[in-house]
Amino acid sequence: MPIFGKGKTKITEEEFALALSTLLKMRLSHEQLNETAALINFDISKEKNFERLFNELYKLNMWIITHSCERIFDDIEKRDKCLDIFHRQIHQAYNKAIKEQVSFDDWILDMVTKYSEYNDALVSDKPPGHLWALARVLNIGIFGKLNKDVFIHTALGEYIGSGIKTTESTLKQYMVS
Repeated sequence: MPIFGKGKTKITEEEFALALSTLLKMRLSHEQLNETAALINFDISKEKNFERLFNELYKLNMWIITHSCERIFDDIEKRDKCLDIFHRQIHQAYNKAIKEQVSFDDWILDMVTKYSEYNDALVSDKPPGHLWALARVLNIGIFGKLNKDVFIHTALGEYIGSGIKTTESTLKQYMVS
C-alpha cells in the first residue's frame, strides 16, 4: 500500500532517510545560517554565538523533519523505521563532527528532550497560536532568554512555518517501498 499515493517517486527506506538528511543539511548550510542570523540580528562572528545558533537550528530542523514525517506517513511502522535510520545516520555524522563521542542513547535523549519542548509548544492554545509558541522556544534557545523584539519573534515563526511547509511538500513527493 503506497504511503503517499500514486504518481510519487518510489524510494527505499534508506533512500528516504538519506533524503531527510539532505533536507537537514540544506537547512543548516553556512549560507542558510548566515541568512537566519542576519534576519534576527544575531551576531555569529563569535564562535560561541555561531555554535548556539547552529545547535538550536539543528535541533529545530530535526524536530521539523520528525514532525513532518509523523504528519504525512500513513504506515506508522514504516515511518518509525525510516526515522530510526535517519536518526542513526545523523548521530553518526554528529560523532564525526565532534571531538568526544556521544552514545546514541545519550544523543537521542537530548534530541527527545528538545522535541518534547517543541511538541508542548505545538499544542499551545495561547494566542496568537502554535507558531508563535514554537518561535518562543527557539527564541529562548538562541538568545538565552526571551528576546522581546516582535520582528525577531515573527521572523523565527516564519522560519519555522516555512520549514514545516517546505519539508512536508518535499516529503509528499516520495513513496517509500
